[in-house]
Amino acid sequence: MKPKFFYIKSELNGKVLDIEGQNPAPGSKIITWDQKKGPTAVNQLWYTDQQGVIRSKLNDFAIDASHEQIETQPFDPNNPKRAWIVSGNTIAQLSDRDIVLDIIKSDKEAGAHICAWKQHGGPNQKFIIESE
Repeated sequence: MKPKFFYIKSELNGKVLDIEGQNPAPGSKIITWDQKKGPTAVNQLWYTDQQGVIRSKLNDFAIDASHEQIETQPFDPNNPKRAWIVSGNTIAQLSDRDIVLDIIKSDKEAGAHICAWKQHGGPNQKFIIESE
C-alpha cells in the first residue's frame, strides 16, 4: 500500500518541518520553512510507517534526537531517539510521550531549529498534520 504523505506544520509560525537544503544524507538538519508544493516539496513531506513512526519522503529516514538539533537518520528500531509519532497536536517520542519536538526559543523565522524537549504545551511544540 502506498503511504499517504503529509506536512507537519507549526502552530507557532505556520511553517513546515523541512530537511534543510533537500540534503538526503544522514545527519541532515530538520528546520522550519515556508511550505512548498509539487516536486520541490519532497524534503517537507512525511509519512508514517507500519509501526506509526514518522519517516521522510525524501530518503525514508526517521527523525533523530541523538544530538541537540533534530536531524534525519536511517530508522533503527533499537534506538528510541529515532521513533517519533503523531500524538494529538504534538510529535512525540514513541518511548517517552513527554518528550516532543520543539522549535528552539519559539523562533518564528524560516530556518528555525528543532530540538526534543519536555512537553509544556507551548505553541512552539504544537503541530498540525496537513495532507499533501
